[in-house]
Amino acid sequence: PTVTPTVTPTQVPSTPKPTPGDIQSHWALTFIEGLYSKGIVAGYDIGGVIYFKPNNDITRAEFAVILAKAKGMVNVETPQLNFKDAASIPPWAAGYVKSLVNAGIIAGYSDGKFKPSNKITRAELAIMIVKAKGETAPQGTPPATTFKDDSKIPAWAKWYVGRAFVLDIVKGTNNYYNPSKNATRAEVCVMVTKIIN
Repeated sequence: PTVTPTVTPTQVPSTPKPTPGDIQSHWALTFIEGLYSKGIVAGYDIGGVIYFKPNNDITRAEFAVILAKAKGMVNVETPQLNFKDAASIPPWAAGYVKSLVNAGIIAGYSDGKFKPSNKITRAELAIMIVKAKGETAPQGTPPATTFKDDSKIPAWAKWYVGRAFVLDIVKGTNNYYNPSKNATRAEVCVMVTKIIN
């Protein structure tokens, strides 16, 4: 009888994703690398070089994708969203937005819109981060912070920023929280890492 030789498949080493070239000396390097290696965040391919642009602002749609991926949520197929501007939510984000809405983590504005292209502020970020941590309802008096601009934190975000401060999820710059300032891609990486680790 003819003996058929057994062929052992050769393990082809996977090519690691190139690390973005603009984060090596960044203060958030380890946080960005951690999420990047897991495919939770992505970079920009510019002329064959990957850039992360850590100091860029981030939109509500972009943040929704990162947060949902970090939490292991599904990208819902053909999502039905009730926002008045649902048609303006990019297809690459809509399914993740739907998962976050279902989980009670993300909501729209009082006018019924989601405003996916709006830059997310640090006040808005704190709310979604704390909700994603599993604390969805304010309980009692807002936890105190030591931020010098604590009085400027909007009432609707006060409890969440305070809770994020107590949990060591947020830190300020020179002890200012800057609630109305747009959050950066690097800041998002730090906060998201802290709630999944």
